[in-house]
Amino acid sequence: MIERVLWIDSGYNIAFVFDINAKKGFPEAKKVSEIRVAIHTEQALKLKQDPWARHLSDEDLTKIQKDYRENAWSLISSLVEKEPDIYYRSSRGSLIKQVVEQYNQGRNENKLVEKTVYEYLRRFWQRGKNQNALLPDYSNCGGLGKPKKCGEKKRD
Repeated sequence: MIERVLWIDSGYNIAFVFDINAKKGFPEAKKVSEIRVAIHTEQALKLKQDPWARHLSDEDLTKIQKDYRENAWSLISSLVEKEPDIYYRSSRGSLIKQVVEQYNQGRNENKLVEKTVYEYLRRFWQRGKNQNALLPDYSNCGGLGKPKKCGEKKRD
């Protein structure tokens, strides 16, 4: 298991960590002293490279990728600033509900659902707490190297 430390309180007592390879889940609180002991006894180690690191400049991104990132950031930016409240289950749900209600106010189409906000938050935490973490994974789409079916319509 690889965990990312998301936040540590000012007294270095509690840290919130996030399993970066988990498909589901949320940040968990751990005692900083336990983390230090685990590192000291080599039960845990600090990685030299982040497996999710993406070093991309804006010039390398398409307009669609930038728009996707900016849209996701506009939805969660107010939430990620609310540390440590956003990490606590007891307050996270109501914070997300407020964002969804505010976004949907006066909209009849393209309503935002809470699941989308949770997905953006998980991606943000999983991939290093930066805006580029919200970039879409278009490189994982499609069947690379697989033959495509020909249909009735002409392909460009």
